[in-house]
Amino acid sequence: MTMNRRDFLRMSAALTAAGMSPSLFAATKEQFTIYGAPAMPSVTIAVAAAQGKLAKQADVALEIWRSPDQLRAGVASGQFKVMMSPSNVGVNLRNQGQKVGMVNILTNGITQLMCKGGAITSPQELVGKKILVPFKNDMPDIVLQALLKKLNIDINKVEITYAATPTEAIGLFLLKDFHAFCQNRWQAPLCRKQKLSVRRLCVGLI
Repeated sequence: MTMNRRDFLRMSAALTAAGMSPSLFAATKEQFTIYGAPAMPSVTIAVAAAQGKLAKQADVALEIWRSPDQLRAGVASGQFKVMMSPSNVGVNLRNQGQKVGMVNILTNGITQLMCKGGAITSPQELVGKKILVPFKNDMPDIVLQALLKKLNIDINKVEITYAATPTEAIGLFLLKDFHAFCQNRWQAPLCRKQKLSVRRLCVGLI
């Protein structure tokens, strides 16, 4: 399916609305809910929910989970039947005995490390700096720690602060004195909108 800019913006708006009104796509047929992540790849799910073959057979709803903990709870309770998740969460759930399977990897390279201004020009210069990371012990945190280890950077020499959600992280990054933060690519325009001078330090971490 070819999507022009107007269609993309329309579906992006629909994704945002779905987060505030989870039953956006609900109608009168048999209900089928897909649980998407709070990230841009859920736009693909929104398009599938509205235009895919399944939509002809069932009333497809899109709901957005807020955190990996909510995702895990939804799977454990049996509420979440079809969902988008970080790849490590799906594997961990399976190892914990949950009856889940991974259909595919929808995307990669959407998380990047951003820094303010030109104070940091290479990952090695993260020593002694303040980094903001959403979702402690989940994918952004795991990948950042793996990156620091690969670069032989002592994690104890980097001041990491955790935020509960990506939205909270971008707010703190814009308002506080953090040097860098792990973000989804869809958050970059928010920095530009605030006229904040930022640069990508590492692109496509996951």
